[in-house]
Amino acid sequence: MSTPRIYIGLDIHKKTYRVHIDTDICHHKNFSMSADIELLYEYVQKHFAAHEVHLVYEIGCCGFGVARYCLNLGWHVMVVNPSDIPRSDKYQYQKSDKIDARMLCRLYRDGQLKGYTYLRSRKIF
Repeated sequence: MSTPRIYIGLDIHKKTYRVHIDTDICHHKNFSMSADIELLYEYVQKHFAAHEVHLVYEIGCCGFGVARYCLNLGWHVMVVNPSDIPRSDKYQYQKSDKIDARMLCRLYRDGQLKGYTYLRSRKIF
């Protein structure tokens, strides 16, 4: 049997993260937290210690710092350019951090995103 996976979509801002977590089989949680990646790591360790972690976020104000940290944890990471994210017309009228995090998570889980992909075996610092 293969290792269970979780998928995390992050909408990153300077002071807060909006987090959306899905497992292989269901939605887990969508929540807001302070912009501290160590807090996310502690949450994942508490609830998903035996899971393979896949994280995606849009490149923005924080650059690749989050990706570097998560790679050193052994997570799979994808960083995407906001203009490369497929969006529907509906998205133009309904935009929020919660929706952005959910959309990133689901598109990544379904293999519909292209971006800078880093696997856990590759360290970038």
